[in-house]
Amino acid sequence: MAKFGIRLKQLRAEHNWTQQQLIDQFNKKYHYSLGKSAISQYEHNKRIPEIHVLMNFADFFDVSLDYLMGKTEIRYSIVKESSGKYQAVVDMHNVDLDKAVSQFVQHLGRKQMYLNDRPVNKQHIQTMVDTLEIGLEVVKRRQHKEG
Repeated sequence: MAKFGIRLKQLRAEHNWTQQQLIDQFNKKYHYSLGKSAISQYEHNKRIPEIHVLMNFADFFDVSLDYLMGKTEIRYSIVKESSGKYQAVVDMHNVDLDKAVSQFVQHLGRKQMYLNDRPVNKQHIQTMVDTLEIGLEVVKRRQHKEG
């Protein structure tokens, strides 16, 4: 719960909104009647909204519910393309690269993945994981040399 308040305040600040400006726009879009005191209580972790309000905050800020709740450092939204396929749109905004790659690797292979409309098998996934890990190691070594 503590992370939600931090995230909400951070997302509001990124838009340079006051609490009142956030409430006005959010209430208008989702037909709520939240008050400034509710936002203040959310941001100070004194209270947490109901799940449907949380889902609307995630939609409003175009982030995942997991990001909003502090379960991941990777913001994303799912976009349905005109072809009917769904695509994850990832925003790596101020993310620790080690954590991001680790979370990405954890999600690989949980569901069938495709590349160029062809299924990606476990060997392909392992090749991607190996490449990411090697790339991270190269960057770490270069950073170490640079001091």
